[in-house]
Amino acid sequence: MKTEQVENVCMLYQGFLAFAEDKESAHIRTMLNKIPKFMEDGREDKAMRWLGFIQGWLWARGFYTIEQMAGHNRGE
Repeated sequence: MKTEQVENVCMLYQGFLAFAEDKESAHIRTMLNKIPKFMEDGREDKAMRWLGFIQGWLWARGFYTIEQMAGHNRGE
């Protein structure tokens, strides 16, 4: 994924979790805030691992389907 796509996906999920008040969601928001910096620093591998973890967390809680998140990654 390109840096812009990663940033857009992170912003989408940050917006989705903006009003969640549980500890897990707060941790996920912190991770989402750090991912664009990893991309800027040339650490795409770490950014993609973190994004994959976050998408797995979102899927496990039933917030999004795999197909929906694949669309997010493609910019749909």
